[in-house]
Amino acid sequence: MTNDLHAEWVSYTGKVYGFCVPPHHLIRTRRNGKSQWTGNSGRDVGGYTAEGQPSRGGKRGGKKMSGFDVSALLSHGATEVLKDSHLVRGTRNEDYWNALRLGRPLPEPGIPFIYDKFVNTLKAGGINVVKKGDIVSIMPLTDADTEQLSSGEVQNSDQVESKNLEPLKGGLFDPTLTGGLNGDKFTHVTLAESMPNPVMEEAIRRLLGLRVQDYLAVLSGRQSIDGLSGGKGIERALRKIDVPQRLEELKATVMNARGQKRDDAVKALRYLHGAQKQGINPGDWVITKVPILPPKFRPISVVGDMIRAADMNGLYRDLIETNNGIKELRGQVAETDLADEKVQLYQAVQAAFGVGDPITPEGESKRWHGAIRQVIGSSPKFGMFNSKVLSKTVDVVGRGVITPDPNLDMDQLGIPEDKAWELYRPFVLRRLVRRGFPPVKAAQLVEKRTKEAEDELQLEMEDRPVIMDRAPTWHKFNLLAFRPHIVKEDVLRVSPLIVAGYNADFDGDAVNFHVPVTAKAAAEATEKMLPSKNLFRITDLKSVMHAPGKEMVMGLYQLTRDPAAKKPVVFKNAHDAKKAYEQGLIGANDPIVIQNS
Repeated sequence: MTNDLHAEWVSYTGKVYGFCVPPHHLIRTRRNGKSQWTGNSGRDVGGYTAEGQPSRGGKRGGKKMSGFDVSALLSHGATEVLKDSHLVRGTRNEDYWNALRLGRPLPEPGIPFIYDKFVNTLKAGGINVVKKGDIVSIMPLTDADTEQLSSGEVQNSDQVESKNLEPLKGGLFDPTLTGGLNGDKFTHVTLAESMPNPVMEEAIRRLLGLRVQDYLAVLSGRQSIDGLSGGKGIERALRKIDVPQRLEELKATVMNARGQKRDDAVKALRYLHGAQKQGINPGDWVITKVPILPPKFRPISVVGDMIRAADMNGLYRDLIETNNGIKELRGQVAETDLADEKVQLYQAVQAAFGVGDPITPEGESKRWHGAIRQVIGSSPKFGMFNSKVLSKTVDVVGRGVITPDPNLDMDQLGIPEDKAWELYRPFVLRRLVRRGFPPVKAAQLVEKRTKEAEDELQLEMEDRPVIMDRAPTWHKFNLLAFRPHIVKEDVLRVSPLIVAGYNADFDGDAVNFHVPVTAKAAAEATEKMLPSKNLFRITDLKSVMHAPGKEMVMGLYQLTRDPAAKKPVVFKNAHDAKKAYEQGLIGANDPIVIQNS
């Protein structure tokens, strides 16, 4: 500890600390080169993003449960806790929370908006998601799939009337087709020229033996395959493939060839085997219809004098205008003169699907992202699946700095009183309402922290554990459940026995603490996630994970040393002896006599 910082602590607390442990209120830290104080934060339920996830930031912001946390929960076998965090705490659930507070039967939580968006964005990217029982399969979207999804064909690229956001007829937000600005209906665009599904481009080229330039030349009409050009030529060539025979040929190549030839055969074999397993003819990879994502997943809004629209709206506009341009030119010019337009149409489909760049300067300058690029993001870590579907910002969560309390057993956790009232508030309300208090009266009792409310809080904390995690969560010992009790300080009090699993010390380390909501999740956390239920290391299944260490070992050593060679000091009672020790009048190993022991 530097002298300056020590002086600052003394000035802040009015106390002098003889060793490097900060005051138990606010912790002085440095982040990104800036000095700051770290306090507590927490929320029961609160603000949400446009995607229905708890908003982050500030003392009332939600906290993240990462993909690492998901892995830790799976290591515990805590599937109910996982469902609780994703289906209840990780998404907007107004009906659920209202029912909980009012003491009513709890409804089953619905599908989170972000998962719905994820699945439908994949479909808008030419990837069909099919669930059969507990198995989810992905496969290329075909015309038959698009026809099943779509509620009608979009005729033009019109969006909304600029002044009042009134959807324009026949366009991307036509209420009769899409359901309006917040509609949930798929529509489609019928292509002027059939095109390969861009997500299957590599598979098509490998099966037909086409280089990229040859592939585009066939699409443009400058080159033919089996006597036909364009998407029709590619479709016919794919349908002529005898799948069982080609599979045998590819297997033989894999067995006998070496180098690049063998690698190409392995990849082609995978594509063809996948098509056979899915019951799809390779010719179905050529499409004549492009799905249009429902409006609620590509919103449009007014900010000041400007209209803000999701990227997909601009990409669909480019696609529709290119497509309609070919329809208008066809019959007026020779088919060979449409070569560039056909390639541009394919590129527009690629851009909308998210496997190609925008075809207009506006789209390039604004960096519009198509469907699959939105799912993947700039990297897997920041893509929609990892950052929003797998990871979750959650409700009923707090954050605080940990401090040691050797008087606690390993399953106990002390949480600040204010945070206990905040996080357990919905459950206390439910208990009070079920005791017969009207909802408004129950809210008043909680607000005033009356004896009735305090009794219910204590009962609720006995039944409902707290789950503590410290990022990064490398293993299940970074995510454990505890039996909570209230402490008066603004810190979390933990047993020194459990710090090894958290790789934690007490110089300002902060953790998140979660309260599971559903009865099944609370019971499962108690049954499977307490430290006492996870005693042994997973590396060898015999070494004890939770054991005294660091300061605790030093304290045990000091307290078990031989008594100092001094004359015993006499005290009337244990309280006086403790007070003398705290004042530095006696040491830990000084002999004492307590008269009223």
